[in-house]
Amino acid sequence: IISPFVFMSQQSRRSTDEQEVQQLIAQKAWDTLVTKCEQIELEYANEQPSPLSVPFYAIQLFAYYIVNDLDSARFLWKRIPSEVKGAQPDLALVWRIGQALWKRDYANVYTSASQESAWSPVVVELSRAFIETFRHRTFELISKAYSTITEPDCATYLGLSVENAIQLVVSQGWQHDAATHMLQPRKAPVAKEQRFNTDLLTSLTNYVVFLESK
Repeated sequence: IISPFVFMSQQSRRSTDEQEVQQLIAQKAWDTLVTKCEQIELEYANEQPSPLSVPFYAIQLFAYYIVNDLDSARFLWKRIPSEVKGAQPDLALVWRIGQALWKRDYANVYTSASQESAWSPVVVELSRAFIETFRHRTFELISKAYSTITEPDCATYLGLSVENAIQLVVSQGWQHDAATHMLQPRKAPVAKEQRFNTDLLTSLTNYVVFLESK
């Protein structure tokens, strides 16, 4: 049985933590959000168990996904008590995203992250931020990895319909061959070769020689 004083203390503390977490989400300060969630997890672990001392596990998992830290997400899932997983079935849905990420199952990543009806408004906001971040990260990867890619494969990687995927990549400078249904990523600009400053090198060499002769 939790004393009224402990209950009020936990209630006040949790309200403050919720406000800070929501503020970080609004600011899209993902690295700071990860740190805050980890801090909350450690602090709550030393308190008397109650519904108010359960860390923000779903938010923490999504934060790891957004910063692309799958190892930390996997270890967190192992740390979450089984009774908490049983009491919060939405956690299993969030973890499905992690499993899909590990398997590089892009279609299920987007499908699992779109289960908005199962989550609170705050988690829905995180899921949308994750999809946006993951899509951008994936776009950058396939831009570098492929010289050409089929329309359906590109759509799967980006979690979009074929039509929307074509529209997105073309807007980013890709070439589209409607006859062959192939897409060609825009070539990354070649880095300009830096000119070697021989005068500077000579000055530095002379200065070193001067120092060694003293």
